[in-house]
Amino acid sequence: MALLALALALGQASLGQHTGRHDSFAPGEVLTYKAYYNLSFLWVDAGRVTFAVREVDEQGAKLLNLVASGTSVPKYDWVYKVRDYFSSLARPSDLAPVRFVRQTSEGDYAVNNSYRFDQQRKLIYSSIQRGEEPRFEDTLSFRGQVFDLLTAPYWSRGLDFGAMDVGQRVNFQLLVDNEIHTMQIRFLGKEQVELPEDERGRSFRCLKFAATMVAGSIFKEGAEVLVWVTDDANHIPVLVEAEILVGTVKAVLLEAYNLAHPLDALVR
Repeated sequence: MALLALALALGQASLGQHTGRHDSFAPGEVLTYKAYYNLSFLWVDAGRVTFAVREVDEQGAKLLNLVASGTSVPKYDWVYKVRDYFSSLARPSDLAPVRFVRQTSEGDYAVNNSYRFDQQRKLIYSSIQRGEEPRFEDTLSFRGQVFDLLTAPYWSRGLDFGAMDVGQRVNFQLLVDNEIHTMQIRFLGKEQVELPEDERGRSFRCLKFAATMVAGSIFKEGAEVLVWVTDDANHIPVLVEAEILVGTVKAVLLEAYNLAHPLDALVR
């Protein structure tokens, strides 16, 4: 559940004007996070989350393959076993999604969804299976830009953060659970963030956002998520905090490999 909360949060923390560039990340980048769950006022180290960027050849076309995976800490598998996997194929030029897959296994809850985007005809062909329910197929139409749970956060890292005002609210379209939602987020300004539970005591200069989440099986109506990203050319999310229906989760940056730029936001 922490992986889905993180992906939803990052996917809904996109605002401002885009620069038309996607050089905040590059193929080979890997970001890993510790996922925590709040239990009786204690933060429990509950899992690991990894985001990776690859370049693939799909029928002669170069595409980006964005992959996210999440697992519970093995010692907690007997309580609540989590094995989550997301994968998105996207055009490098504008990060328009081509295909998105979600495979979620969390305790007794399972989802296996796939979406194929026809960007010319503005159609999304979906194949949905939830738990023991029969698989069904659907076709959605859309206008403008629609992102999935992985293309949205990577696209947002190329936004013109310098053009934003504190309190600015912006809408954008996000595909979640076979529905296209118009999401609202707001920019909260700049903060220096000391990462909690970080053994190295790292501190980062960050940009802070709040995102209203999609109500449903994870978030209650009106729930917000806070996201802090590095205030440098990488715009890496370093901390995410979210209230969910059964408590509170957060994700803390553990490692960042093969970055496109030096990590200049690191204070110590």
